[in-house]
Amino acid sequence: MNIIKNFFNIGLTSIISRIFGLARDIILATIFGSGIESDSFFISFKLSNILRNIFADGAFSKAFIPVFIEYKNKKKKLETNIFLSSVFLILILTILIVVILGLLNINFLIIFLSPGIVNTPEKLKLTLILSKIIFPYILFVSLTSFISNILNTFNYFFVTSLSSILLNISIIIFSLLAKKYFNPPIKSLAWGVIFGGFLQLIYHIYFLKKIKFLKFCKIQFFNKGVKKVLKLMTPSIVGVFAYHIFFIINSILSSFLIPGSISWIYYSNRIIEFPIGILGHSISNILLYELSKKNILKKKMEYSLYIEWAIRICLIVSIPCTVLFICLSKYIIITLFQYGKFSSFDTRMTQKIFLGYSIGLAGFILVKVLEQGFYAIKNSKTPVKISILSLIFIQVINITCIFILKNYILSFSLSIGSYFHSILLYWKLKKNKLIFIKKIWLKFLLQVIASTISMYIILTFLIKIFLKNLLIYSISLRFLYLLIVILISIFIYIFSLYLFGYNFKKKSIL
Repeated sequence: MNIIKNFFNIGLTSIISRIFGLARDIILATIFGSGIESDSFFISFKLSNILRNIFADGAFSKAFIPVFIEYKNKKKKLETNIFLSSVFLILILTILIVVILGLLNINFLIIFLSPGIVNTPEKLKLTLILSKIIFPYILFVSLTSFISNILNTFNYFFVTSLSSILLNISIIIFSLLAKKYFNPPIKSLAWGVIFGGFLQLIYHIYFLKKIKFLKFCKIQFFNKGVKKVLKLMTPSIVGVFAYHIFFIINSILSSFLIPGSISWIYYSNRIIEFPIGILGHSISNILLYELSKKNILKKKMEYSLYIEWAIRICLIVSIPCTVLFICLSKYIIITLFQYGKFSSFDTRMTQKIFLGYSIGLAGFILVKVLEQGFYAIKNSKTPVKISILSLIFIQVINITCIFILKNYILSFSLSIGSYFHSILLYWKLKKNKLIFIKKIWLKFLLQVIASTISMYIILTFLIKIFLKNLLIYSISLRFLYLLIVILISIFIYIFSLYLFGYNFKKKSIL
């Protein structure tokens, strides 16, 4: 079926993209390490990513996709093109206003995001310089996301997923040229982001022309479809702001901690984003399109089966991955980052934060998946309310524990909050009769847990054999030994699933 094919296509491209992303982060850690320069870049990049989640991958996409699919399936092509043209123009005008206002008030935005930076004038000055360069990136990425949403309805998932590689390659190339052409060298990363965003937009425009679907015509600002998108976006924007208030508070808190804290959080977050990006992004991206179609066709049983399928995939992958990350946390960070300016102290600090993120892996992915069950039926209020409730829960933990546990509580609280968040989403889906429980779930969970325990037992021996003296090895040997341990562990897990009776050959209802 298309959903399985698209899942593997996006999964494959996500793996390739994440590998390039890790290569990028290895180079950044080696060249810039953790300190004032890297902290400044990550603060600047964070500001753009907050806006990206409103106008690109977050609130806009969740509101736009269900409405566009409805138009594509039920309306004439002319009506659909009027709708798309209207949305496109409104999007451009809105983003241009945001970019202009943002650049005029960049000092306020940076100080608001990281008030502790005021205590370090050098860091503040550099952050402002980098932010002014990076800020227009939001225009490129928002237009790219708009075109990507159109392409994906034509099953161009593979093509659109590859585009993130362009951003990573751009940053890698610019960072390698840092010392020769940029002063200070960290400015190279900012220009790498801008150029990468431009490449992504050109790439998407090329494929948009190939499908010959979007033809710009008359604009109707009060088009019914536009009104629907704006109506759905309103609570979604509230949700995105609520979500980012959490990160803003974290950024505020971390800005008062010792230099390097923001970088350690970034590097540990990048590792945990590897499986989240591959699995969570792949499933949730496809799921929103498929569930929207099932909702329009009023196929409730298939709607429930799609969500159930997604949850199963999440659990069967994320549970063993959590154990792998916890056991291999130190060795993963040594292999990826402990070169050049990235010291053993940086490794220890990053590891502690990474452990906090690792325990929440399943929760992070489940939240991404379960939210789509609401957005597909054009219900954006419920996930927003649950998100706000979860974020309040997380921040209560953060504020009460930050000065005792310091950096570590920021990742640990987020993990605990992700399970609280996913449980509430699941409960609400069940209450609204959008998902049904089956008795076979208990057997499935026992098979996964038993297989994970088997993998853990073998993993402890593999660590002693291959990774005990990892620091003395070259970068190629570090990667080789770590890869051997991971691959053998995955094999043991899959083989254990088979021994415990998991039926890999059973055909999906989907």
